[in-house]
Amino acid sequence: MATTKEYRGRHEIFTQILQTVRDSGSEGIPQTLIMYRSFLSYFQLKEYLSALVENGLVEKFLQQINGRQDGNGNEKFLYRITEKGLRFLHISQEIERLMGVRWEHTDSTIQTDVMSKL
Repeated sequence: MATTKEYRGRHEIFTQILQTVRDSGSEGIPQTLIMYRSFLSYFQLKEYLSALVENGLVEKFLQQINGRQDGNGNEKFLYRITEKGLRFLHISQEIERLMGVRWEHTDSTIQTDVMSKL
């Protein structure tokens, strides 16, 4: 039995990244976890994440990691959602509700029932 893969659109990928970052909380999340949880390649992540940062939907910040006893630790970049990003998610969810579109991130398909809403 042959199956075809449904591809996600840009909007769905942006939404998935924002949901992943939002769900991580205010402490932030490293890009590797965003990549895994959003089901993206490294190159896709770089493209989408940089667009979100440039547009002010996600904030990139440096966190000091104090793993050594002498106080000299490493640094790593983390990401957290901004108020603008939260507004984007809210508006996206409202559009999905009004249009009868539901994004299913587990298998990257879109379920629509637009005609029954009219």
